[in-house]
Amino acid sequence: MRSQDAQVVYVVKDARERESIVSIIQNQTVLEKSEVVPDTLSSASNPIHNSESLTEKPWSWLYSQELPEGSKLWALIEEYFAHIHPMRCFGFVHKPSFMQRIDEDIGSCRDEESLLHVICALGAKFLILNYAPQLPPDIMLGAGNQWAKIAKSRIFIDLDDLSIEKLMTAILLYDHDLRIGSYASAFMLSGMTARMSQALQLNLESSADVLCLKADTSPIVNEARRRLMWSCYVMDSWVGSGVNQLTLLEDRDVKIQLPCHSHNFTLGIPCITETLDANKVLNFIPQESVPSDPSQNMGIESYFIRLVSSRKKVLRYVKHLNSAKPPWQEDSEFLSLSAEFDTWRQSLPQSLLWNAGAIYARKESSQLGALTLLWCTFHQTLVDLYRIGMPILFRIQKDIEFPPDQQEFLENCQRACFDNAREVSNILAEALRHGIKILADTWLCIIAHDSTKVMLYYLKLNERLQSLDQREVNETIALAQGNLEGLLRMRPMVATAEHCYLSVIKMMVAAGIRPQSSNMIMTSQHGPGDTEVGVPGLESPMQESPENVLNPLAIYRMARTALHEKDVQTSASNSPSTQNTSSPTATRSRLGRNRLQDQPRVETPQFASPALAQSLGGFPNSNLYQGMENFYFPQTREDPSMPVANLAPLTNSFGGSWDPADLAVMDILDGGIAPWTAEYLTDGQSGVDPFLFPF
Repeated sequence: MRSQDAQVVYVVKDARERESIVSIIQNQTVLEKSEVVPDTLSSASNPIHNSESLTEKPWSWLYSQELPEGSKLWALIEEYFAHIHPMRCFGFVHKPSFMQRIDEDIGSCRDEESLLHVICALGAKFLILNYAPQLPPDIMLGAGNQWAKIAKSRIFIDLDDLSIEKLMTAILLYDHDLRIGSYASAFMLSGMTARMSQALQLNLESSADVLCLKADTSPIVNEARRRLMWSCYVMDSWVGSGVNQLTLLEDRDVKIQLPCHSHNFTLGIPCITETLDANKVLNFIPQESVPSDPSQNMGIESYFIRLVSSRKKVLRYVKHLNSAKPPWQEDSEFLSLSAEFDTWRQSLPQSLLWNAGAIYARKESSQLGALTLLWCTFHQTLVDLYRIGMPILFRIQKDIEFPPDQQEFLENCQRACFDNAREVSNILAEALRHGIKILADTWLCIIAHDSTKVMLYYLKLNERLQSLDQREVNETIALAQGNLEGLLRMRPMVATAEHCYLSVIKMMVAAGIRPQSSNMIMTSQHGPGDTEVGVPGLESPMQESPENVLNPLAIYRMARTALHEKDVQTSASNSPSTQNTSSPTATRSRLGRNRLQDQPRVETPQFASPALAQSLGGFPNSNLYQGMENFYFPQTREDPSMPVANLAPLTNSFGGSWDPADLAVMDILDGGIAPWTAEYLTDGQSGVDPFLFPF
């Protein structure tokens, strides 16, 4: 159990209750093992058998090795179809066929089906929210993990025996592992699914008979294959993050049509949709079979896939600014990408716009989460595009130098970045109003984090630009507080949300804003079994790596951190590691571990921005940090003569092709320190505000 070595103290009723919860889960596991391997001890001497606590908790069965029966099994399946199936492109399981198969032969399905096990594992993550919403997040994230392990072991038994169902299972295991913080496993599964899709040739239509006019073609099977391929494509795009080295599936190689409406898929109605390129259909379809407007057959997944394709272009663009044309030129890649997003937005049907009517309609069809992700992805991608005006906030290898006559263009980019970050926050706030499960996607916590970072940075810029009035400043602060509350509530569903939550707290304090959250997570001191890890010298090889340009919260970066952590643990113990490298608690435990003990507490910290603090009412320092005594916040030093735009993370004293900040991040990764902590770029001495660390 991850809860055994957790280094984060959560707000629960009391410590005894937490110990009781952990004991129940541990006892449940031991009890199940004793049913398989007879115990020599009598029940009278076994405290597990005498305990009545197992029956006191209505949710303890969610930690059982065996899948439940009856209504409990159906409840897990329904939770999956309500909250995971509509998200991204996970809607490849044909629900009526799946439910029929379970209903007709539930016994063999419970014993043999890996797909059912991972579906129940994901469903458990949401069902536990109904049973015990006040449980510590690490325990809630553990619900159903044992079923996911069974599913994983089954798909790896014989990789020569590939099947559509195995690929479905692998894709859902990717989401499960990413959700619980098993980043290395999720990264490996993403590569496996890409190769499986290629081996099964899902990137090609299985038949030229798209309308299934022949008796031997099934519209349900064909559409499920398409949806499965597009799910692999989206996953590969997410993991690749615009880095060619990490991308396995290219747009030009996916030669199938986009998914149809969920309604058509459910009822098995064949239809023709467009391809990834707008206004185009598959070239082998007879002209007389093409409808006048194929886009009318396309659902929310199709528009999301096109958005993901455009996002790949943006991420590649910002990672290769050194070879791009100046963004203010009429024929620049920047303006071309900006126009592409305008075209995408104009192509949306009314039912996919973000307004009250669409929100309630999608909520009724369990697609509000998908609509939320669609629009958050749109605005966050524009944040990524316009971030060329805020290079200090993000990992950009080579900044664009804006000449004096392009200062207005620079300020427009900064304002556009800020406005889109605000839109993200508004969307998240509205979605949260309809229930936390709407924010089920694993990427939304990172979006909330990044949008907060942009908003707070722009508030600092506003001291010089004076482009915001006091009302807009107050609204922005309220949005940042809303993001913080959303991250707090997302923690039971996504392990990464905790890292983002802690980071946002530090950003807000650095900006002179007192976080207003219903609970505060406090970092603890060393726990038993912790291993001290020293930060080595600059001995990383001087060569290019994807880590140079990736967000520290990118899947590849977190996977590398988890794998390195295993090496450190193995080296420290001088024996084969038995630790779970992908456990999020192991990563959490590094959050400020050495710094919390080695660095002095900041008794009277300064505001990162005195002018901003004054505009906010000038919180007294003693009140600002009330209830946050166990946090370490680095003190910032300001040079009033230094323009904000010129703040640099580190001075460039190194040779080679790496940026100095890249060296810093790599050095910290080698030291086993979590890369998302803000203080590593400040240390109280660098003069850089702690919320201005680059991604």
